[in-house]
Amino acid sequence: MLRAALLALLLLFLLPIWGLERCKLSYDGFSGHLGLLKCEGLSSNSTYRVVLKNRSSERVFTQFHPQRVDYLPFAVPRWWSGRVFLYLYRDGYLLAKVPLKVEKLKVRVSRIRFGKHSHPEVEKGKKSTDGKGFQYPSVRRLLKTYTPVRFYERRAILPLERYRYITTPFGSERYINGVYHGFHKGVDFAAPRGTPVYAILSGRVIYAGWMPLTGKTVIIDHGWGLMSLYAHLSEVDVKRGEFVRQGEVIGRVGSTGRSTGYHLHLGVYLNDTAVDPLRVIKLKLRP
Repeated sequence: MLRAALLALLLLFLLPIWGLERCKLSYDGFSGHLGLLKCEGLSSNSTYRVVLKNRSSERVFTQFHPQRVDYLPFAVPRWWSGRVFLYLYRDGYLLAKVPLKVEKLKVRVSRIRFGKHSHPEVEKGKKSTDGKGFQYPSVRRLLKTYTPVRFYERRAILPLERYRYITTPFGSERYINGVYHGFHKGVDFAAPRGTPVYAILSGRVIYAGWMPLTGKTVIIDHGWGLMSLYAHLSEVDVKRGEFVRQGEVIGRVGSTGRSTGYHLHLGVYLNDTAVDPLRVIKLKLRP
C-alpha cells in the first residue's frame, strides 16, 4: 500500500508542464526541501517566476535570462503541508498551474540548555545573549538580497572535508532553556576547532563578521536568490564584497556566539526560505 502511494506520488511529480516551454517537475514532496523545474525551450531574453501558494501565503522565486535548457529552483517552507499550487510565469504570462501534495517533514525535538556563558570561546566584549532583536532583522534583510546573475555550479559540495557527526539536522524543533525557539534552519556538523570550512558553491560574500547568536558568520550570495550561511566560526578568512570560488576556504570551525561546542552551522536559503542543506548537496542544480 505504501509502495503504491509512493509510486503515485513520484508519477505526479514527473508530469510534464505543457506550454511553449516543456518542463518536468523534480520534487520529493517534503516541506523544507528544494525543488526544480527542469525545462527545455526557455527564452533566454525572458524573466521566469515560479510561485507557490497555499491557503494563506505565497512564495515567489525569480529567474532572469535562463539558458534554453535550464533548471528553475523553488523552495517549500518547512511549516507548509497539504495542498499547494505551483504557478509558472514567463514575463508575467501564466504558463502552467500544477497542484502539489506537500508532506510535513518529520523531525526530532532538540532541547538545549545554556548557562551564563555558552562556551569558553565566546569572545570578550561580545555578548552572546538572546540577540534576536538585532540579528533576526539583519539576517532577513541579507537573505532577501536578490542577484539576477547566477554564480552557482551544477552541484554543491560539503563545507567540511571531514567531520565527526551531525549534531542537529535541519528542521528540528528547538527548545532552549525550556522555551520554544522555532525550528533549526540548517545542519550542524561537529568538527575540531580550526577545521577549514569551504564555500559549498561559488558566489559573492555579502556578510563576514560577528552576530550575537551565530558568532563569527559568513553569508555568500550564489545568485538567483540562493544563499549559504556559515556560523560559529573561530576565524573568518574572507571579506565582504569578495568573490569566492567553490571549495575555497572561507573560515575555520569554532564555537562563537550561542553555541554549546565546536561545530559548523550550515544554512541554505532560496529567497529567504530555509531549505535542508543536505538535500541541496544531493541535487543537480543546473544542466
